[in-house]
Amino acid sequence: MSGIINSVGARSGIVGSDVYPAGHILKTTFALCSSSPQISSSTYSDVVGCSLAYTMLSSSNTLMILGMGTVNRGSQDGQSGVQITKDGAMIAQVENRDHNDNDRSPIPNVRVVGYSGSATFNLQIRSVSSNNKTTMSIGDGYAIMEIQG
Repeated sequence: MSGIINSVGARSGIVGSDVYPAGHILKTTFALCSSSPQISSSTYSDVVGCSLAYTMLSSSNTLMILGMGTVNRGSQDGQSGVQITKDGAMIAQVENRDHNDNDRSPIPNVRVVGYSGSATFNLQIRSVSSNNKTTMSIGDGYAIMEIQG
């Protein structure tokens, strides 16, 4: 059954004609790499395909941003960093300063409490040390799930 029916059998709610209980996932959106980025800069750089403008259905809801994939140091003595930003401000970050060959660091997860209107989320990577290469794979990225408040 989708939705909650009141005592007289009518439906009402905020999403179509359905009412969803707290904790219900209302919407899922993906931002995935469309190429295999290789960054050699020590400054965080946007990953192509991993920018997403998202508009909340309700400011009382919560967003769960789930990292899908990893970053990898692509050269000897490399150290990598990955972060998620909201409107240009970092909201989650993982940096590995002890990478060995073929080590991988996860794309981070983060919870964002409701906000009004639209925000732009970006996935960014960088080389932490000496401009050594940091890489990701095609299809890595993140999912945004909006959860009923």
